[in-house]
Amino acid sequence: MTQPALIFDLDGTLVDSVYEHVVAWHIAFASAGVTLPAFEYHKRIGMTGAMLVSAVSDAFDLNLSQDAKKAIEKRQSDAYHQRIDDARAVPGVDLLWRTLATRNIPCAIATSADPDDAERLLKIAHVPEDTVVVTKRDETESKPSPEPFARAAEKLGVKLRDSIVIGDAVWDMLSSRRAGALGIGVLTGGYSREELVAAGAYRVYENVGEMSRRFAELGL
Repeated sequence: MTQPALIFDLDGTLVDSVYEHVVAWHIAFASAGVTLPAFEYHKRIGMTGAMLVSAVSDAFDLNLSQDAKKAIEKRQSDAYHQRIDDARAVPGVDLLWRTLATRNIPCAIATSADPDDAERLLKIAHVPEDTVVVTKRDETESKPSPEPFARAAEKLGVKLRDSIVIGDAVWDMLSSRRAGALGIGVLTGGYSREELVAAGAYRVYENVGEMSRRFAELGL
């Protein structure tokens, strides 16, 4: 029996960085004269920047021009860069890496973060240096497209449908569902268990540490 590969999201899954994103989006939209409750940004975290700006604009009939959308996206990126080092690894990451190494389970990271941001986040999460990583630079489509996870599987030399996708957001679960891969949710990004299950999660854990202790449930 072939050992399934694990493909992880990064923000919110391995690094507690979601609220740095939320604050940055609040600052960015406020700079354009738009003030919305923080949860309106939070429930869209996991989309690319351009997709999130368009989703908010459409939801609230903001009628933002393309230049205004790009300016908001740039402002968010700048604000996030200033806060990224405040992020911390989620509970259980060190246990995760030890368990994967002990059991010789292949894994990869698939994130829509910029390469520079991803590098900083990988260090925060203590990700082993030889881990396969896919970033925004490697994508032509971002989540909820399954492409980021498909590229990670390709780099690992495995089929995505034979892999397990682990993420904190409904967009991760939607991506795994579209790809025919098993989706596993973690609660470290702020989405509820019910939301993740509704989006297609087979199991939902408190964090990747709990998942590591219960690998038998996943056929590992």
